[in-house]
Amino acid sequence: MPFRPSRLDLLVVLVVALALVLLVVVTGRLVEHDRDRLYQVYASDRQRALDEAAARVEEGLQDVSEDLVFGAGMVASADEESQRREVLYALVGSVRAYRGAVITDAQGDPLLAVTDPRRAGPDADQLAAMARDVARKALRPGARVVEASLDAPAEGGGLIRVFATRLPDSPDDAGRCLALVVDTAPLLSPLTILAAENLTWLVIVGPHGRIVPLSSPQALGFDEAVAQGIAPTLGAILADLRDGGAGLRSLPQQEAEALGLGEGEDLATWRAIAPQGVQPWGVATLSSVAPLRSHERSLTLRLGGASALAGLLVAGFGAYSAVALRRSSELTARLDHAAALARAHVRAQRVVSSIPLSVLIVRPDCAVVEANPAWIRQFGAPPAGAHISAALPDSDAEARSVLRGLVARAADSAEPVQVDETPLRLHRATGRYALHALPLGGAAPDVALVLDDRTELVALRTRLVRSEKLSTVGELAAGIAHEIGTPLSVIRGRAEYILGKLGPGHPQAEGLRVIVEQIERVVRTIRALLDFSRGQPAAAVATDLGQVVDRVLALLRLEAERRGLRLEASRPTPAPVVTADPDQLEQVLVNLLMNALDASPEGGRVDLVVSPAQEGLVPIEVVDQGPGIPAGELHRVFDPFFTTKKRGQGTGLGLTTVLQIARAHGAHVELDSAAGRGTRALLRWPGRT
Repeated sequence: MPFRPSRLDLLVVLVVALALVLLVVVTGRLVEHDRDRLYQVYASDRQRALDEAAARVEEGLQDVSEDLVFGAGMVASADEESQRREVLYALVGSVRAYRGAVITDAQGDPLLAVTDPRRAGPDADQLAAMARDVARKALRPGARVVEASLDAPAEGGGLIRVFATRLPDSPDDAGRCLALVVDTAPLLSPLTILAAENLTWLVIVGPHGRIVPLSSPQALGFDEAVAQGIAPTLGAILADLRDGGAGLRSLPQQEAEALGLGEGEDLATWRAIAPQGVQPWGVATLSSVAPLRSHERSLTLRLGGASALAGLLVAGFGAYSAVALRRSSELTARLDHAAALARAHVRAQRVVSSIPLSVLIVRPDCAVVEANPAWIRQFGAPPAGAHISAALPDSDAEARSVLRGLVARAADSAEPVQVDETPLRLHRATGRYALHALPLGGAAPDVALVLDDRTELVALRTRLVRSEKLSTVGELAAGIAHEIGTPLSVIRGRAEYILGKLGPGHPQAEGLRVIVEQIERVVRTIRALLDFSRGQPAAAVATDLGQVVDRVLALLRLEAERRGLRLEASRPTPAPVVTADPDQLEQVLVNLLMNALDASPEGGRVDLVVSPAQEGLVPIEVVDQGPGIPAGELHRVFDPFFTTKKRGQGTGLGLTTVLQIARAHGAHVELDSAAGRGTRALLRWPGRT
């Protein structure tokens, strides 16, 4: 049976409908009333926040004026320039925002200028130029504190202003002026905090009437928008602000959207900042009322009934819980971050203590603060407060000079400074070190001097490169012997056959002999390559070095005389006994002496000097008076096929062979040479005890 509503049912439905309509009307009125009340509260909060921030800024600017007047009195009472300079340094160092101070004469020219060395800012010449115009204004009759009319961006985003006042003891016709250069960004920070809130833009107008860079980025284009006629209400607000007015006003929805403030109308609050004795500033905030509209929509949605209201309450409680959870998570994250920083500090201390690199903490004057265990193990424990020279007792003057210069550069620049693989004599022998100077911060920062001993690494790298080159030479020699040796033998045989047929008197006989000689030369070179790449095992035995030297001198003395050179030798008596293969040691000395003879000019002298054993090694020196080896080529002399001789006079394998034989015996080879002062080859050969 179909349902048929009765009159009572219809009446109930009608009453419910009327109740719902009444509920909607009442709720709408309540929403409207609540919106107006919230708007008034929001506007009052905005105005109060702006007034509080502006009051703090006025107080800061007033403090600048009072500091300037007080400083002027102190400067006027100082009799000597040093006293006045101390006053200026005290004034500049008293407040973080003060960047410099200048005393000018009656024409505004600087008499004395100082800057705060701890903070980046303009130098003395820039301070003088910035202070000149404002100082002239301050010297006018009746002026107390005059502020510069030009804002200049400071390093790091600040805002530079110049405040000036006449020194109290200066007559009107020949006065002096004290100018104070101030970064007003810290003073204006209470205003910039206002813009930290969402949907709030900050407009700061300087004494010159322009919007300053510390305003919100969107506000920097407001003057252009006003000039284009798209924001007349904003133009009226800015005009009233520049006239020193104050107020609170709504921006029309169309104008707010044109400026990029979002949908709907927005709230503007503004007021002047006029501290006593300083030119007035102006500040305004543009705040979106989007949160109020959101609240209005949420109230409207309550018309859904009790269930919808309950759902909204649950949603609101969920949103509140989410916010509370988020805040709790942020607080936990901050606590974790703080704990992580503490752990990082402890780890840093442990790393410095356990790092294998030598670390020495010094002051900018190179006084020792402390050293890590690696430094103590390598150089010994330095006394605290002693000079860096005491921490390196076995170093030479040049090494200490390099370290002092590195510390000075790092302290002056406040930036890390490093030097890669430089040779230094920090112990009894010269090694190669990578140096790092790390400033640790502060007004007079300590510097961490880190020494990375790479002597063994450089030697290993050099040996690896040379081993690769020797391997390449071996492969090349084998290939040459295989691919070139056979054709050359055929060519030589044919040439000798033809020469035999033609006879020695034939016109072509000389050319054939040249072919045979050149093939012989190529064959000798290939044989030398093969012998070099294969290497010869060292049959080391106890060898009388004096006998080896005698044989070498007998072998080369005639060659030296033929070239007009003197070959001299000196050795202790009795001669040292070394561990060596006599033939290979003789080959080493012959190669070194032949290189010295080739390099020496006619009438010169070549010395072979044998010294007593030192720490188990016998020094053997070969010294010539030749032109020397340029610094750019010295590191290549042991490379295969590299030679400084003329083309055809050397294969470039002599010194490479010397190095190979010396290493096979556990000996060391060093070459000391420079263009214009000859060459000194030093062998340190293992002695026989």
